[in-house]
Amino acid sequence: GIGLRRVCVIDIDVHHGNGTQDILGSTYDPRFLYVSVHSGGPQVNGVDPGDDGDMPSHHLGRQGSKGIYPGRCGDTSPHPGVLNIPLGPKVTPHALGTALITKMKPTVEKFAPELIIVSAGFDAHKNDPLGLGGLAAKDFATLTEVICQVALRICGGRVLSVLEGGYGVPCCRPPETQFLPDNLKPSAGGGGMGTSSQTAAAAGTSGKATANGSSGASSAQTVQQVMQQLKPIQLLDLGDELPANMPDPVTYNLGKRLEKCHAEGFMHCVQEHVQTLGKCNTLS
Repeated sequence: GIGLRRVCVIDIDVHHGNGTQDILGSTYDPRFLYVSVHSGGPQVNGVDPGDDGDMPSHHLGRQGSKGIYPGRCGDTSPHPGVLNIPLGPKVTPHALGTALITKMKPTVEKFAPELIIVSAGFDAHKNDPLGLGGLAAKDFATLTEVICQVALRICGGRVLSVLEGGYGVPCCRPPETQFLPDNLKPSAGGGGMGTSSQTAAAAGTSGKATANGSSGASSAQTVQQVMQQLKPIQLLDLGDELPANMPDPVTYNLGKRLEKCHAEGFMHCVQEHVQTLGKCNTLS
């Protein structure tokens, strides 16, 4: 970039960033340092995308025996401009913390970049359906803080975070109040969706309408309405907005795994990451 002599990219996605490495580090360029912490390693059976005839199923974690996408490209570091840190078949808090302190931190400080770019992927979370990570949302806050502390020491706190893509839409439905300030969130006793009082009211209203013959609602419809309030569906459906050539089937088993993401998953990781960036920004 204009006026920048050295830039470091730190990739925290659970997969190795083979595309970024190809762009920045296909040959050694002293202006760039690419660091990737990811699932994989020589002891893991890597899979070559070109040889994977059933990549969609494999990528959803349905065929874990095939190895970890995108293969063995992140097992080693080809030259000083690339630091690949494979963490085995699953990214755990202990393995990640050790890698950050013993490998990432000293390498980045020695390189002394003038800007750090975080390639922010959150699929190393313990509830991600791929099953390649064991991190909690709070671990992403710690990871972000370590990167920011390095940036404060060597480049005036200049950190740019870029969200990676490719997340399934069903994983991304946040609770309606997640990003509201605390003073605007409803109180714990405010009676959110699914409370007994609302459920009873819904059932009573529907039953009354049926008795009076004004709505024609059947008993089955009444039960369905009550059940929807007892356990609202958390998975998003793109419907007509989903291109015809982009199937996004959600099987029963996959749906159960995606429901865990709603309890704590992608959006919570983003929240911890962004809040930590904000705190570090006030220090720079």
